[in-house]
Amino acid sequence: MLDGMERYQLDHGIQFHGVQSRMENIRVTGKLGFSNHPMLEHFKFLKAHT
Repeated sequence: MLDGMERYQLDHGIQFHGVQSRMENIRVTGKLGFSNHPMLEHFKFLKAHT
């Protein structure tokens, strides 16, 4: 949920020690940012109260 990133589907997961990972990955598409991150308001609250 960062600006400048997107999710995409792989053709198959990555095999690692007999377990296959998910077929979903992320890629950077532009400058990274936090304008709509769901935890931003939680951080602001904690910062204001510590």
